[in-house]
Amino acid sequence: MRRPLRNQILLPFAGLTAAAILAVSAAGAWQAAATVDKQIDARVRSAADVLLSADFPLTDAVLQQSHGLTGAEFLCVGAAGDLRAASVADPKAFLIAARTSVAQASRHVVLVNDVEYLAWSVERPPHRSASEPLVLHMFYPQEQRRQLLNEAIWPPLWIGVGALAAASVLSYVVAARIGKPIAAVRGHFSNLAAGNYSTLALPQRDDEVRDLVVAANALAKQLEERDLAVRRSARSTLLGQLSGGLCHHLRNASAGAKLAVQLHRRRCAADDGESLAVALRQLDFAEQYVQRLLMLGKPQPLKMQPTDLREVVIDALSLVEPTFRHRGTALRSKLPAEGLATALADREQLRQLLVNLLLNAVDAAGESGWAEVSLTVDDGNVRISISDGGAGPPAGVRERLFEPFVTGKPDGIGLGLAAAKHIAELHGGSIRYDGGAVTQFDVLLPRRAATTTTLPVEEGVAG
Repeated sequence: MRRPLRNQILLPFAGLTAAAILAVSAAGAWQAAATVDKQIDARVRSAADVLLSADFPLTDAVLQQSHGLTGAEFLCVGAAGDLRAASVADPKAFLIAARTSVAQASRHVVLVNDVEYLAWSVERPPHRSASEPLVLHMFYPQEQRRQLLNEAIWPPLWIGVGALAAASVLSYVVAARIGKPIAAVRGHFSNLAAGNYSTLALPQRDDEVRDLVVAANALAKQLEERDLAVRRSARSTLLGQLSGGLCHHLRNASAGAKLAVQLHRRRCAADDGESLAVALRQLDFAEQYVQRLLMLGKPQPLKMQPTDLREVVIDALSLVEPTFRHRGTALRSKLPAEGLATALADREQLRQLLVNLLLNAVDAAGESGWAEVSLTVDDGNVRISISDGGAGPPAGVRERLFEPFVTGKPDGIGLGLAAAKHIAELHGGSIRYDGGAVTQFDVLLPRRAATTTTLPVEEGVAG
C-alpha cells in the first residue's frame, strides 16, 4: 500500500496535535464542571451554615430568602420529622423525599415530582435559642446545575474544536506546500526518463525542497550533455562506417577520372593547360579527401610542420576559384606578406578545412554575391576569417552547425562544417560562427611559430 511521504511526516504530528488539543479541551471541560459543582456546593453549604448558626428562628420567609440567594430549596424539619419551615409553597413531596433519605452531608440525587434534585441534609444540634435539634434539607435542581455545567463546559470544548480545525487546515496547507513541489520533481524525473531535459523553476522558499529541485535541474543538464555526447558518438560511428564504404568507391572513381584527364592532356594541345591542371589538382584533392573521411570516426595522427598559412589560403583559393567564377560570385582576400603568418600545422588538412568553408560561402552568397577571406595574427593566434553576403544558416540549426549530418541546405549532407571543426580541434584551435551584419566563420589556430604580430596586408579580388 502506497503511503505518501507527506502523510508519513505530517499525519503523526497532526494526530498528536489533535490528541493534545482534545486532551486539553477535555481537561478544561472537566475542570470547569468540577468548578461548577464546587461553586454550587460552596454556595448552598455557605447558606446552610448561616441558617444553622443564626439565633433567629428558621421561618418560611427566611428559607425563601436563602432560596433567592442560592437557587436551592430548603426544608427545616424537627427531630420528630415534623415540618418546621420550607422555601416552597407545597413542601409535601420534598418532605417525603427528606424522610426517605438518611440525613447525610454528602450530595445525593432525589426525585421530587418527577424532577431531579441534588440533596444535602445537615443536622443542627440543640441551640441556645432552641432546645431541640433541627435537620436542614437542601435541594438543588439538576436542570439548573446542567445549565451551569453547559455554560462552563462548552466554551473550552468549542475552543478545542476551533483549535483542532485550525490545526487540520494548517496541516493540510503545510502538506500541500511540501507535496506540490515534490510532485513536480517526481514529474520532472518522469520527463527526464522520457528524454525531456527541461528544468524546473526554483521554489521561492530556500529549504530542502529547493535543494532537491536544484539537484534535479543539475541532473537534467548532465543527462542532456551525456545524451548529446552519445548522439555525437553515434553519429561519428555511423560516419566512420559510411566513410569506410564510400572511401573505396570514391577513390577508385577519382583515380579513373584523374587518369582520363591525364590521357586527354597528352593527346590534346596545351591551349587549356591551366584548366586541366586545376582539374588534376581537384582530383588529387578529392582522392586525398576521401582517404581522410575516416578521421571523423577514427582520428589519424597529424603531419605537423612549420607552415606558411598564407600559402595554404592561396592554395585553397586556387581550388575553389573556378567554382566562384562559374557561379558569378566575387571572391576577395586580405592576406599578410609571405612568411608573416606561420604556424605548426598539417598543410593538407588545413587546406581541406578552408575549401569546406569556401564552398559553403559560395553556396550562401549565390550569383552576384561575394565572399572574402582574411588572415590576421593577434595574441599569439592566427585567425582565418571567411565571410559572405548570404543570409546565413537557418536559426533552427545554428546551435548545432558543427554536428555531423546537421545542415540547412536542401541538398546538403552536413559533413563539411563537422570536418572543419574536427581539423581545427586537432590543431589545438577552434572554429566559431558569427551571425552579425554578415555571415562569418572564424578559425583560430595557435601560432607556435609566429614571426611578427604586425602584419602588412595585401588585398586581392578574384571571380
